[in-house]
Amino acid sequence: MTPTTIMNRAIWIMLAFWPGVLIGQQSHLVKIPARFAWPNSAESAIRANMLPKDKVRSFIEDLVNTIGPPAPRNAELQRQVPEFRFVPLETGKFYLVALTGAGVFWSSAVVLPVGGGFRYTELESDGGIPFAMQAIDLDGDGVDELVTAVWPAGYLGAASPPIYWYTIWRFRNAIPEDASAHYPDFYRRFVVGQLGYLETLLRSLQGQDPEGTRVPLAEVEYVRLKFERIVLGRTNAGLDEALTWARSKVPPLKIMGIWSLADMRSPDATQELNKLAASPVFGDLTKAALARRDQFRGTVPAP
Repeated sequence: MTPTTIMNRAIWIMLAFWPGVLIGQQSHLVKIPARFAWPNSAESAIRANMLPKDKVRSFIEDLVNTIGPPAPRNAELQRQVPEFRFVPLETGKFYLVALTGAGVFWSSAVVLPVGGGFRYTELESDGGIPFAMQAIDLDGDGVDELVTAVWPAGYLGAASPPIYWYTIWRFRNAIPEDASAHYPDFYRRFVVGQLGYLETLLRSLQGQDPEGTRVPLAEVEYVRLKFERIVLGRTNAGLDEALTWARSKVPPLKIMGIWSLADMRSPDATQELNKLAASPVFGDLTKAALARRDQFRGTVPAP
C-alpha cells in the first residue's frame, strides 16, 4: 500500500466520523448535581487536582449524557479522561479543564458551576501542546488562557505532520471567546516562527517526493495565512489559495480550503462554500464550517 493510499484511507475514516466531532464543539448549560466539592481558591484547586480520574470521568460522562446521546458513529468509542486540572480561567473562578475523547478524536472539556448546574463546553484539540501547558497565564494577569491545537487538514494517521493551528481562548461568564488576536507575539514566536525549519526540511525533500510533501507544505501556508486573517485582521488573506484547495481532488487540500473559506467574508468564499455544501462527501463538513464560523467568536476585552 502506497503512502498516498494510506493517507487517503485515513482521510476517509476521519470524514466518516467528522460530523460527530463537530457536534461536540458546543457549549451547554447542564442541570445535574455536583459530584464533588468545587474549588474556590488556589489551595483548594491543588487538592481538587488530586481527585481520582474515574470520578472526574464519571462526572463528565454524566454531563455529556444529560446533553444527549453520543453521535451514532462514535457510540462504540468509550470516552476517556486521561488528564484534568482545575484552573482560574476567570478572576476568582476555577474551571475544570479535562482532556477527553477516544480513538483519534480528542477535545478539551471545560466545566464551571453556574446557578444550579454546570456550563459544559467542548473545544476541539488534537494535541500539539502538552496538556499541562494548555491552560497557562500568557499575559501575567493571574488568569489563565486556554490554548487548543488542531491539524489543518485533520487527522492523517502516521502521515500527520507536526503542524498545528493554535487558538487562544478567554472565558467570560463561562462562555469561551476566541482571543487569539490579542496575542500576536505568541503566534509570531511560537506558531509562525516554528514553521521555518520544517518548511526548509520539506523543501529539501520536495524534489525526491513531490506528492508526499505537497500537503505538508500547503499546511505550512495554511497556518501562515490563517495568522494573517485571525491575528492580523486581514480578513480575506489567502482567498486565492483557499479557492484552489477547495476545488482540489486531494481530500486534505479540500478540507483546508473549506476551513480557510469559512474564515472569510468574501462573496467568492461564500459562493464556493454554498457549492461545497451540496457535495455528497464534503457537504456535512462544509455546512458545519458555515454554521460554526461565528461560534465562540466575539469582542474580547484586551488583557
